[in-house]
Amino acid sequence: MVNAILWILRTGAPWRDLPEYYPAWKSVHSRFSRWSAQGIWTHVLLELSKAADTEGYHIDGTIVKAHQDVVGSEKGGSSDRPFARRSVHEDPRCRQP
Repeated sequence: MVNAILWILRTGAPWRDLPEYYPAWKSVHSRFSRWSAQGIWTHVLLELSKAADTEGYHIDGTIVKAHQDVVGSEKGGSSDRPFARRSVHEDPRCRQP
């Protein structure tokens, strides 16, 4: 039952998509709802967090997201160039000599 609840929480799937090798989704959902209302999950998570090994964390570069403007930027460009400025009313496609 606990593994079925953890599967739902980990995957974010709807309750009806619970795999067949777990108990019926209605049973799992009702047990989760009752335990949540009684505060059992709060106690379980507090006890598990007491035993957690927080000595060190590893941050993998695959989870770090770059801003969308980073894609395609020039490498080694000069940072002392001023930004091109134009009036709000000027056409951005119009080149000025």
